[in-house]
Amino acid sequence: MSANRARSSEPRDDASGVLPSSRTLRVLVVGGLTRLDAHYRAAPAGIEIDTVNADCGSLETRAGAADAIVLVVGNVSHAAAAKVRSIARRRGTPLASTTGASVSRVRASIALAFVAARDGEGLGLEPSLRLA
Repeated sequence: MSANRARSSEPRDDASGVLPSSRTLRVLVVGGLTRLDAHYRAAPAGIEIDTVNADCGSLETRAGAADAIVLVVGNVSHAAAAKVRSIARRRGTPLASTTGASVSRVRASIALAFVAARDGEGLGLEPSLRLA
């Protein structure tokens, strides 16, 4: 039986559709709309979401502490985007990019980044993940 088939038979979290993890993973969302932060942060157990909407002094520290990063490309400064991409590349942190700041797009990117971090993907092999 393949690994994908084995995973599909395991119970999934009702809210996200992703498999639960044994430890809490931290996902940093960089960019997006400030008024939607509370919606971005609403996550199932096992995912801790931190949000940063601008290039600030703590961005590098927060990105360094994240297990995965979501970059909302259309709603972030070029400097913050470049800094986050550089950190993700250096550390081998999964980086999911999305062009839209809607709650559904950001949550889909969070799920994609979470799965990559949980499964150990993106560790220097694929520097960024994108939604199709």
